[in-house]
Amino acid sequence: MVARSAASVERARAGGASIVVPDLESIPPCDGFVVATTATTHATVIEQLLDRQVPVFVEKPFCDRIERAMEFQARAGDRLFVMDKWRYHNGIRLMAAMVRNGDVGEVTSITTRRVGWGNHHPDVDILWTYLPHDLAITLELLGHIPPIASASFESIEGHVTAASVRLGDRPAVHMEVSAVAAETHRELRITGTGGCIVMGGGYANELLWSNGLPFGEPKRVPFETNMPLFDELRAFVEHLGGGPPPLSSLDDAIMQLRVIDDVHALAARQIPDVRFGGW
Repeated sequence: MVARSAASVERARAGGASIVVPDLESIPPCDGFVVATTATTHATVIEQLLDRQVPVFVEKPFCDRIERAMEFQARAGDRLFVMDKWRYHNGIRLMAAMVRNGDVGEVTSITTRRVGWGNHHPDVDILWTYLPHDLAITLELLGHIPPIASASFESIEGHVTAASVRLGDRPAVHMEVSAVAAETHRELRITGTGGCIVMGGGYANELLWSNGLPFGEPKRVPFETNMPLFDELRAFVEHLGGGPPPLSSLDDAIMQLRVIDDVHALAARQIPDVRFGGW
């Protein structure tokens, strides 16, 4: 593990790291790498690690410029993967299975709400902080990400503080993100011609399901809770040992980057002197 400050070194050793080094150049030969640095440094770290010719698993967003992403695609091939923990969430997987089973009929809309107070990743804007999560969920539920249809924004001092983004038409994907909400709230809702499925956040242990109009008490569909982060890391380690690759390929990540790039372009047209990046 690379750790530069004394506090980071102490945390690494407390977490069980067998080797702690001060920089990338000091890392001994490894079967693969996990990149969990701040978002704006991902591309620089990836650039240095790709010469090692081993798989790299990086937190999202793996890159904040589509041009750089395409360079990595040409260079990394199938050695670069992105950590989309929501694709490993048992609730999301159950919802995807219910959609495939026709439990809500034809899906007409997917609605996500990811709001709270402040930006907990100050090196990037909230579009980079929040949208990759809901795009990964959309990919897992639909198998693709529809193109952007519209978006509206709130801003303070040129920085986006909230956004409502719509993708596609039928099904339409509605994504609400905000850094100015009074309470932290996460919700995912799938609506179809025959009913709806709702999950009330990442720590929920059941889905609410209505196979028809929501009269009376909803059906409660429990699922086993898990730690998606551990599951995706386990998948990467198993891949290093010859197992299948993690769920989100570089192509999947670039699909998400294109949508976020389009959202930024709309924000630039709507907000005078818009400022992207951290705040």
